[in-house]
Amino acid sequence: MGRFREVGNRSGTACVFNDFNVSIVSRVSTISGAPERRPGPPRATLVHTNGPPKTSPRARVEPCWVRLVLLFALAAAASSAQTAPIYLQFGAQDYQDAAGNVWHASTDGWTSGGGRQIFENSTAQTIAGTKDQPLYQAELGAYAPDLTYSNPNVADGAYTVTLKFAAIGAFQQGAGYQVFNVAINGQNCVAGLDVFAAAGANTALDKTCSVTVAGGTGLTIQLTQGGGPGSHAPSINALSIVPPAPANPAPTPTPTPAPAPAPAPQATLSAIQYLAQQLAALAQQLSTYQACVSVPVPVPAASNPPVEQAPPQ
Repeated sequence: MGRFREVGNRSGTACVFNDFNVSIVSRVSTISGAPERRPGPPRATLVHTNGPPKTSPRARVEPCWVRLVLLFALAAAASSAQTAPIYLQFGAQDYQDAAGNVWHASTDGWTSGGGRQIFENSTAQTIAGTKDQPLYQAELGAYAPDLTYSNPNVADGAYTVTLKFAAIGAFQQGAGYQVFNVAINGQNCVAGLDVFAAAGANTALDKTCSVTVAGGTGLTIQLTQGGGPGSHAPSINALSIVPPAPANPAPTPTPTPAPAPAPAPQATLSAIQYLAQQLAALAQQLSTYQACVSVPVPVPAASNPPVEQAPPQ
């Protein structure tokens, strides 16, 4: 991974990525004795640390923060891992089990003998001990003494790996016909497994192992031939890799509101008290009315015209 940093200079902001110096020239200095140049459109200057500078007028220069965001996005995409449950089987088509999980029909990631020395086998016989018949009616076998599944996209963490088997092939119809060991990421999971001896013919048999993936190595499951000289190479019918279910958070207790204080009891007026209040109010009104009507109104004095006196005789 190249170096990425942001540096400042007098001519603008520069980004250094993978030993290339990308600068945005936004100002032009005035050189003594030379005519002043007007600032033109920004141009990109690519400077390799091991060579002379080269100018590309048409180069597109992104701001440093844009390149930094893109760098982190690419790094996150490259390091993103597959954390969803993985369900694999080897029938002719995908299958949804009774729990609603979809088992994909795929042999991707499987190898044997350092290559693809694998074969598929199936039966129409009813498989005892299961409601999910298609998961056990087809198997993937190896011509070489080993059968390996590798998935580098499994993220670091804890997983439950379930291996599903059923003795459906002619090479499995007897104790000791097929004996093998199972290891996951180098750790022993099952030793000396004889599916026919453990369950019988055409009968479902599951083996579950807990594994922790660390260091970004992904997950590798290896089945290797065991038993005596007449033991056949390993085979498997289905496989699931399931991360632990997220823990249910403790329910947040709902606070119980404190009871509201009871209102103070209101005094109940008796009929006599109510009547007394009404009478007092009426008396107040009558008093106000009486004050209004008892105000003396000045009456102007009558002006009699003077009586003309008769002159004396």
